[in-house]
Amino acid sequence: MFCKKCAAKIPDDSVFCPECGQKLTADDPSNVHTPKAQPQYRQSQYSQIPAPVYDPKSAPLSTGKFFWLPVITAIPVIGIILIFVWAFSKNTNINRKNYARAVLIWLLISVILFVISYMTVGGIAGIMNALK
Repeated sequence: MFCKKCAAKIPDDSVFCPECGQKLTADDPSNVHTPKAQPQYRQSQYSQIPAPVYDPKSAPLSTGKFFWLPVITAIPVIGIILIFVWAFSKNTNINRKNYARAVLIWLLISVILFVISYMTVGGIAGIMNALK
């Protein structure tokens, strides 16, 4: 039998609950508390956190590797080839790939600014030459 007030398990012949002191009467069924069955929870598929897997394509670059990227890309022909390989290869490290793509964007911006400034200076020089 269980106490209605505190739900403690008590012997069937008890008059008082040994835990909370509630008076019990055997003839009154409203005083007897029957505990409800514990709900059964199924394990969620998201409760298991998978162990991290080492992936060399997403591993961070070390300081040494990151330090040498600009040095290697400064070599005239080899640097441009490596930038294109790193930027568009599927098997390269994601950090190296992002670095190479950023270098290509800066290179494109530099070429555009060079063309604009060359045309501006060339136009001014053409006007000055025509005025002579």
